[in-house]
Amino acid sequence: VTLSDLRDAVDDLTNKPHDFKTLVIDSLDWVEPIVWADLCRDEKVTSIEKVGKGYGKGYTAAFERTKALVADLARMRNKRDMTIILLAHAEVKTFQNPAGEDYDRFAPKMHKATRALWCEWADVVGFMDHETLSVEDEDTKRAKGIATGKRLLHVVHQGGWYAKNRYSMASPLLMQ
Repeated sequence: VTLSDLRDAVDDLTNKPHDFKTLVIDSLDWVEPIVWADLCRDEKVTSIEKVGKGYGKGYTAAFERTKALVADLARMRNKRDMTIILLAHAEVKTFQNPAGEDYDRFAPKMHKATRALWCEWADVVGFMDHETLSVEDEDTKRAKGIATGKRLLHVVHQGGWYAKNRYSMASPLLMQ
């Protein structure tokens, strides 16, 4: 799959007759290497780090291509009134807190500029996890995690993850 393939599919969903109401992209952190590969192919280099002779120029160029994909999706959403669901894996990143000490939190697993672009564009950014309770082991006096079996979708920002929603949704949402 190439970036052109992805953009062509979005163009078809925008302009050709169909009955689809929802587009799901699984996952954005796998789309990002497709964008990088597209750029590397055009620039005839082997790595995003080598685009434009380095110094982060590859990530800047990839960001511009990602903006074009976002614009395609926005056009599709507006023209066809389609719901777009974008999934991404999470990774632990250090949040550089300008108001206090830095701390770790979960964030979508993408380059920081690309992550910011997708998160800004989205109406809802959720973080899904399994509810886990900390219980002290009576013998060792150490805490251990106990899963409740519930899956929770957090749509309000907390210190441990980035999330948001533009609909005043309560958080977390219990997923079945």
